[in-house]
Amino acid sequence: DKLRNSLRRAALAAGRIHENAGQWEQAVACYLHGLNTDHWAEELYRRLIVCYQKLGNRADAVKTYHRCCSVLKTELGIAPSAETQAVYASIIAGH
Repeated sequence: DKLRNSLRRAALAAGRIHENAGQWEQAVACYLHGLNTDHWAEELYRRLIVCYQKLGNRADAVKTYHRCCSVLKTELGIAPSAETQAVYASIIAGH
């Protein structure tokens, strides 16, 4: 668990650095790598959705949201947070 948490935090930190520099593809790579390590990390999904949105890749953003919902519901018995749902709603609304 400690290693997984460390890797998740590292993926988030690296992804945020790339996001702040407008390097969306590199941020996507960081978040995908993080999800390969910790597929329950909702924040990684949320950041990945945002990056896909910034890249104009609505289909992958929507697919990622649905993957997040499925993992959280099936494996943890929970729904995505209000923050993740708001990110998804903004994509559906076309923002």
